[in-house]
Formats: sequence, C-alpha cells, structure tokens
Amino acid sequence: MTNLRSRVEPGAGAPGRSVVELEATQLPRHVEMGTAGSTTLVARLWGLRLNMDPFDRPVGDGVVRELSLRHAGPDCVECRLSLELAVAATSPTIEALAGLPALVRIRLSRAPLHRVLGGRVVVVDPAHGGPDRGARGPINLEERHVVLKVAARLAHHLAEAGCRVHLTREDDRPLDGARRAAVALAARAELFVSLHTGHEEDPACRGVRVLYAGTSRSGPAAARRLAERVHGALREWPGLPDRGVAEADAALAPSGLLAASWPLVFVAVELVCLANPLDEALMRSSVFRDRLAQAVRNGLVRHHAHPPLREGVALAL
Repeated sequence: MTNLRSRVEPGAGAPGRSVVELEATQLPRHVEMGTAGSTTLVARLWGLRLNMDPFDRPVGDGVVRELSLRHAGPDCVECRLSLELAVAATSPTIEALAGLPALVRIRLSRAPLHRVLGGRVVVVDPAHGGPDRGARGPINLEERHVVLKVAARLAHHLAEAGCRVHLTREDDRPLDGARRAAVALAARAELFVSLHTGHEEDPACRGVRVLYAGTSRSGPAAARRLAERVHGALREWPGLPDRGVAEADAALAPSGLLAASWPLVFVAVELVCLANPLDEALMRSSVFRDRLAQAVRNGLVRHHAHPPLREGVALAL
C-alpha cells in the first residue's frame, strides 16, 4: 500500500459522501469491513503490506474524525476510521478498483451530518471591523481581517451541513454590539458564534480559549457544554494549545443578545493569540484557517449528536 487520502464528494442537491481512498500497487486478495464500537469502522485488506510507516491522521470533515493505518498481520493492512457519528447511520460501502494504482474506496453518507445540524439557525460574527482593528500580530496581521476569513469558511461548512447561516458582516465594516445582536434576534438564532483572537500582549501566549453565555431560557450549563465541545475539537484538530473554557463577562456578548426570549447560546472563540509569532504565522495560512472553521463545525456536531443524559433518568444495567 502506497498512499491514503480523504475527500468530500458533493452530491447534486443531496448531502454527498465522505470518501477515503487507499492506493496500492495491486488489489487486495480479500477485503473485510466491520466495526470496533459504534463510531469506529474497520477495513482489513488481505494480501497487502504497508510501504510507509503506520500512522494516525486527523481528517475532521464532520463525518470522519481520524484515520489510522496499521499492519494487522504479516499479510494484512488495517485501516480504522474514527467517526463523529454512528457507523450504521453513515451507510458505509467499500469497493476495490483495478488500475495503476489499484484503489480501495470507502464511501460514507453525509446525510447524518444534515440530520444533526440541518435547519439550525447559526449566526457567525467576525469580531471588530473597520477602524476597530482588534489585536495585531508582530508582523502586522490584524484580527479584523483574519477572523473575517475564518468566518467565511465557517459559514461555508455550516451551510454545507444544512445550517441556516447568517454573517454579521461580510466585509471590513464597523458594527456596534446592537447591530450584531439584531442579526441574531431577527433570525431567531439558536447559536451565536463570535470569532476573535486573543488580545494578550505576551508573545509567549498561544492557543485557543472559548467563552460562553446563555439566555435565561438556555442556561449556562448548556452553553458550557457547547463551549467544551468546540474547545475540544480545536484542541484535537488542528491541535492548538489550551487556554481553557470560561463563562464570558456579560459585556462581551453583543448588547441585547442575551435578553432573547428563546434558548440562545453565545460562544466567543479566541482561535489563537495573535501576539505570538507562531500563531500569527499559522493564521496566514488558508489551510490552517479552514481547519479552524471545520473544527468549530465539528464541535457543534458533537454537541448536538451526543446530548447529555437528562438528570433523573436511570439506566438499567
């Protein structure tokens, strides 16, 4: 086996599929597909050997979380797909295609992603804008610009998952808190995601922090659970250093937002610390910014796909 890759295969008016392709110099003699738990798919390819080191590779496309490739014996290669959602719900299929290279292709439906996020109303808020530049990196990268680029990618990935997405701004313009809140209140949003970078001046500071708040209808516990899911996804992939999860100061949420009469959760995601030279360099990469956006989307998937048990519900063992 010589290569492993993944991609998203869009569907014409449909959710599409997540595709994992394994390349080899010849077709496997026999292919087996099974599970190892509800969210792990295992494919074993007999008659092949790895022409590379065993590895684990994050994917983060909203359905496939991680790929793992190992020898399962002297004449067998095992590929494990760690999924965000239940294996059965993704309707996996596998096929072997002759050629140079030979391909083993695994397809998984993205319909479950739409069932989890489809129809949810999300406001994505790139912080600052116009004369309000926000933080500035040591080589003059400005927060107002980079959060706008991440917001555009996040809006794309949420819309691809079936969300109804509203951006508070789509260009470099100033917005006060009341106008940002008005977007969410007019849309009756259930989630308001505000994108920032850390404002710490210490160049040694790095990594992600997520702040949260909820309306009286949603409550702080639900808001914290969502913040922890988003934080965990960002820590896992693209693997940012940890600056924690905390309840937001009331002044951080746009004016009037938390007075909504329906359940609405506010999270402010400080993606990096822009004062840090490495974090600033990462934020100049479009690939890194897209990974940030996908990680935030994945946090939302985990929050809604795996809700906590209700208090007082007993499990029979």
